[in-house]
Amino acid sequence: LGDVYKRQDYSLVATHAALENNAFLKSISDHRYDMLIFDESAPLRNTNTGMYMDAKALVSLFPNVIFLNATPVEINALDIYNQLALIDKNLLPTKRDFESTFCKRAPKPGKGYEIVGYKNTDVFKTAISLRYLARTRKDLGGTFSDNEYKIVIAELTETQRKLLRKTTLHQLCYDYPKGVDRYVAYNAETCGKVRVLMDILDELDVKTGKAIIYVKYKECQAELAELIKEKGYSCAVINGGVQGKKRSQIITDANAGKYDVIITNIYRAYDLPAFINCIFYTIDTNPQHMIQFEGRITRDINISGKRVYMIFTAGKELAALETLRVRMSASQNFTTTGRSMVSQAILNSSEKERRDMQSKADLDRLLKAMLSAK
Repeated sequence: LGDVYKRQDYSLVATHAALENNAFLKSISDHRYDMLIFDESAPLRNTNTGMYMDAKALVSLFPNVIFLNATPVEINALDIYNQLALIDKNLLPTKRDFESTFCKRAPKPGKGYEIVGYKNTDVFKTAISLRYLARTRKDLGGTFSDNEYKIVIAELTETQRKLLRKTTLHQLCYDYPKGVDRYVAYNAETCGKVRVLMDILDELDVKTGKAIIYVKYKECQAELAELIKEKGYSCAVINGGVQGKKRSQIITDANAGKYDVIITNIYRAYDLPAFINCIFYTIDTNPQHMIQFEGRITRDINISGKRVYMIFTAGKELAALETLRVRMSASQNFTTTGRSMVSQAILNSSEKERRDMQSKADLDRLLKAMLSAK
């Protein structure tokens, strides 16, 4: 860096990992800069990490500090608090006062409490307005129109019901019952989500609109891909085992129309603008991940004619919608977020609507049982 420092004007660019490098921190301390710009500041949301503590020391050396954060949703109000506290330690009240003023709390089973909602959010937005400068697609002149979202209920099969009595691996049982018992077949008869997914693919005509499907488990990805191919759709899988050039080639081929369906558990770092449909076979408990996944098909400034389907298994998984709603409300209430189909599906699904969906699923199951008995 010697030659750089000889000039009057200079800058230094480094990765997040440099924050935990002593040589880097010393060089910053020895050569005073005018401004610190921290891109993708979401890693600084947790005060218990070494990165946060190093950033706290680093920020104190700069007269001007800018955080850039493209995280689509902050699922905890304290995540926002912690980042703003780094920029200006005098801007916000203490954490205890912050929670008392802006968070609704309820006792947890056993001891302690949990945040179940938020209050006084207009006061908070006003208080941070000179520090938090939000930009959305709408602010930039973009449009979001004629996009659809749908929550679909998958009934538990008898196979899944039996397995749920024997295991605590509920998510695995919902998605891939064979992962709980290797002697169980994996098909539309043993897994409710498979039946629903196949109906959705036919309904959407994915040969024309194409679909990207979020599936968490690798073994499930492989077998599901085979089932989809048996229906006559071309399908490729992308996961951590598909690296470099091979992954890039699959993405290129997909956008060129070679594949009708892409199955993956990777929710960022690639784009599929040619795809219209986004399907969540696995429901992620972090809404941020799901919004990032939706973003694979919605990276343009103008978004129109896209669709999102979220498949919930009736019962406990459907009840998870309330947890997702609470997490989403933190971002909606405390920050300015752009529109997405995932957020609309979660926030617009009221408790009554969820009960109605569950009741309808229960009624459908009863009618099917009666018809089978006849």
